[in-house]
Amino acid sequence: MRSTFPAWILGVVALAQRDLDTATDQFRAGVEGDAAEAAPRHQANSCWGLACVSNTAGRIPKAARLHREALALRDSIGDRLGVAESLIGTAAVVASADRVVAGALIAAAQRLRTQLGAVVTPRQTDDVAAASAMLGEHETSPADSRTYDEATAVARAVRALEEIESLGGRSPAKEKG
Repeated sequence: MRSTFPAWILGVVALAQRDLDTATDQFRAGVEGDAAEAAPRHQANSCWGLACVSNTAGRIPKAARLHREALALRDSIGDRLGVAESLIGTAAVVASADRVVAGALIAAAQRLRTQLGAVVTPRQTDDVAAASAMLGEHETSPADSRTYDEATAVARAVRALEEIESLGGRSPAKEKG
């Protein structure tokens, strides 16, 4: 089993129940508390959780920043399953701005999980379904899964998140128009 800690688990449960205040408090324990100092994976997981809370609350630039930070930390410590989870979270944030990139990130995450032989949990299945639902007419295809290898997917996810952060909450369509 992957390394987790009680506050993270409680945060995930609270997030699933849409209790964003409790989820925030629990995830902060992993970013600011002893868990963050004890294990970078706990910090990365908690940062991912805070990003999901921000995305759920509609704070998209903050969600983008936190997903970028979680993804960078997971990538730097070699947490490949965490990278896959971050790619899904990133796709959920990026979908409104770039459905093609979001679809390719979902496909890359699924491919990475398959390569690792990971058993996908019901929560992760729901996360993929939610991110995929945001794609509209663009669905992931076999071509998407070949679009990005892991390193390229991480780099593209970081660029897409930085673009969203730079918009500061403004609509991508208005910026391009």
